[in-house]
Amino acid sequence: MTYVADPTAALDVPCVLLRPDGHVAWIGDDQRDLDDHRSRWFGKPTN
Repeated sequence: MTYVADPTAALDVPCVLLRPDGHVAWIGDDQRDLDDHRSRWFGKPTN
């Protein structure tokens, strides 16, 4: 399912990561949840 955010509307979610094209990449409850999923989109850290 694809979700696109309306930049003029307020989002009623605790945390959201939007791609530059307005697609919702992630919705979660807190930053730690995003940290756990970040490697899924960006790969493993290299250092």
